[in-house]
Amino acid sequence: MGRVKSVALLTKQLEFATARQTYYSTPRPGKTTVDPNPKDTVVYECSTYKVGAASVKLKLQASKSSIDKFGGLDALGLVATDPTAVLAPKGFRPAKIKGTVGADTPTVRTSPVSGRRVVKYSAEASGDAKANFTAPIGGSTDVTQRTLFQSIVEAVAADFNAGEGGYGRLWFTPEYLPTSG
Repeated sequence: MGRVKSVALLTKQLEFATARQTYYSTPRPGKTTVDPNPKDTVVYECSTYKVGAASVKLKLQASKSSIDKFGGLDALGLVATDPTAVLAPKGFRPAKIKGTVGADTPTVRTSPVSGRRVVKYSAEASGDAKANFTAPIGGSTDVTQRTLFQSIVEAVAADFNAGEGGYGRLWFTPEYLPTSG
């Protein structure tokens, strides 16, 4: 059996739900411009998709700013061109390194949606500044990808404020290749 919720808790949840309903039912002006995010076509060596013993090389698009932030194509285990590269199969997701630039001190805000107290740990990103970066990380095996990830983390942790006392974050997402049987 579950615990019975108190009237005070139910009243607070009703206040948050009412605030959300009001926020989403009120029309707000939308952004009329689109921020540029130029991308490059890069060649990614797959760790799970193989033909015989050789890893397949796939063409992917990656954000130029993310590639630069993580140290360039060589650091990510990617190459600019390869005549043997093919397009990635439908549903394929490459291994990725992701990072959030952390703030020096977190800021406390009130959510405009529900009115709840929210703590924001990422750096302010306005204008051309970005706080979140994602790039594919190549390598013919999972071990190679993780080794590249560790070397990138050591090189760029300070840029992301991900060291002692910083609130930045760097993480690795493994490759996904859908299969059917």
